[in-house]
Order: sequence, then structure tokens, then C-alpha cells
Amino acid sequence: MLLGESAGGHLALLNAYKNGSPNIKVVIGIKSPSDLINWYNTAANPQIKPMLEFITGGTPVSLPQLYHSISPFNFVT
Repeated sequence: MLLGESAGGHLALLNAYKNGSPNIKVVIGIKSPSDLINWYNTAANPQIKPMLEFITGGTPVSLPQLYHSISPFNFVT
């Protein structure tokens, strides 16, 4: 089982969906961003965009493949 809240939940979801293992039976993300492009574009908190830009080194427009690769949403099957 993987469980996390906020950034920890994001990492739990990303690990379960992108790097899935048959040993992972349950994943729980509490208040976790799963689609970082959507989160960047719709965030009500004005600190989200600069935070994501700092962490990734750019915007979803300048680094679309990076944002895609770190969004658990894209790996759900």
C-alpha cells in the first residue's frame, strides 16, 4: 500500500501508476495533484505557478513532456 498527502500523495500516485508493481495493491493520494498541467492552468492559489516553475524549471508550455511525465493522471490504466 502507498499512502500520502499533498506532495507525498502525488509521489505515491506517480509511483503506483507510472512505475507500477504487482506488489502495490492500494494507493491513496489525499489532496494530491495528479494532472500538473491542469493544476498549473487552474490553480486558485497564486503561489502554485511559481512553485511548479521552480520545481520543474519551466512552464507546461516550455516543458510539456516533463509535465506530462510527472503527472500520475497520464499513467492510469
